[in-house]
Amino acid sequence: GKTYPTLPPTKNQPICNGLSSNCDLRVNEMVFATMHNAMSTSDDNFMLPNHVLGMEKALDAGYRGFMLDVCDCGSSGIRFCHGVCFIGTRSLSTVFQNLVNFLDRNSDEVVILEFQMGSSSMDLLKNLFGEMQSVDRFIDMMYVHPSKNADWPLMSEIISRDKRIIAFQHNGPSCNNAYTEACPTQIHRWWDHIIATPFAFSSVNDILDFPKSCLLYIEEESSRSFL
Repeated sequence: GKTYPTLPPTKNQPICNGLSSNCDLRVNEMVFATMHNAMSTSDDNFMLPNHVLGMEKALDAGYRGFMLDVCDCGSSGIRFCHGVCFIGTRSLSTVFQNLVNFLDRNSDEVVILEFQMGSSSMDLLKNLFGEMQSVDRFIDMMYVHPSKNADWPLMSEIISRDKRIIAFQHNGPSCNNAYTEACPTQIHRWWDHIIATPFAFSSVNDILDFPKSCLLYIEEESSRSFL
């Protein structure tokens, strides 16, 4: 595998996701180049893929955020797929192992994973966590945010603690109230921390209608940490 190229550090200064200047930023102040539907690629033999090159090559190219759809594929177990299993799937444990390998080679990098759950089933979320547990050191490298209103750590802090995988999920169980004890703390609820803008447009003019296209969606209880 490749080592991600970085700019040379200034004397006695660390590197964080490619730049010394990133080290003094909080995680939610960073920009993470993100690959949507990261499992859906020609490299991984998907029909109608979103991308040509696979997630591992995107890591080498500098992408540090990955949006992945979690599906229950019946007798094949849970897989990464794009809505339906028959057009292509990827093994969760393979993706997680390749990510650990990359982070081992690149000790100053932080990666965000965002899982779109195929259902709100608690079993699906637990099975996702089980796949993480099956990969040596994956769970050990996952960051757990103490609460949705707490400040996010500096990049330098999260790297020094070797907690360089930050995971979120949406469309899964709410993990509030009755579900609180059962949900893995390493997988954060997306809407507890995220601000979103619209993404479905029928024309360029719709995008240029900034009062609508830049409208912020914020859940009432969101801490509004990330855009």
